Amino acid sequence: MKFTSFPHLIGALLISASTLGADELPILTEKPWEGVWVGYEEREFDYAIGGKEGAAKIYLKVKSKGEMERISLFRALDVHFVLEEEIGGKWQKRSVEKDGFETTQAASVDAEKFELIATHKGGTKIKVVHELDGEEIKISTSIVETESKNPLRAGVEVVIPDLYRIREEIEERELKKKLKGDEIRAVGIDGRKFKFDLHDEVNLGDEKVLAKGAAEFSVESKNLAKKTISLSSEVAKTGKILFDQRKSLHEGFKATWYPAETAEGKSVPQLVIEIE
Repeated sequence: MKFTSFPHLIGALLISASTLGADELPILTEKPWEGVWVGYEEREFDYAIGGKEGAAKIYLKVKSKGEMERISLFRALDVHFVLEEEIGGKWQKRSVEKDGFETTQAASVDAEKFELIATHKGGTKIKVVHELDGEEIKISTSIVETESKNPLRAGVEVVIPDLYRIREEIEERELKKKLKGDEIRAVGIDGRKFKFDLHDEVNLGDEKVLAKGAAEFSVESKNLAKKTISLSSEVAKTGKILFDQRKSLHEGFKATWYPAETAEGKSVPQLVIEIE
């Protein structure tokens, strides 16, 4: 399974003439979707893609006074569609050009399948396709045009936030009590299975843990509205998840899914985000 993507791909996709020119994405103006390009409402969560920056948020919901309401904004999960270029042996992110989006999808809260094309610094274009179905958010990312001679990869970055915002010193016993029941599960691409409590002193990107990547990953927490957030490829062995963790687990980290390289004419791999 190869993951180094498209070092010499140029002009691989002819963009439909009906696609809108590069610009900000169209947006909705009514509450609670102000500034959103596409919104998706489920009983347990809302999903929203911003019209200006093209990034998304997952707003988890709980029942309050008989209605399902979003929990605190700081507990929302950010979802970014990223492009990285390998330079000097290191992967570096490439930001989206100002007004660098193209789409045929009008602003909507009804769309179930839609796509955009984002032009990044250096001229590389990636295509991001969504399919929304019940508790599942399916996303694919693919490089469709580039002049770069360097290896490139496009993926989906999910940011697990600092769920407890503990700012004062706290004894280990109290920390374990506060985080009791919160856990992380993962299956490495080598098949090894992992389970950690959120208070464990472990780095997911460590060589002895998941440095080579995970095939499946989930996090469950009281502060995620008592829900489990799961990431995996729709088809086994068509993607991997890498981790960027710079603090303790409960203080947040990034999980980025990258699709495996596929032959021309084959289906583009999809990430599945499931909320249950």
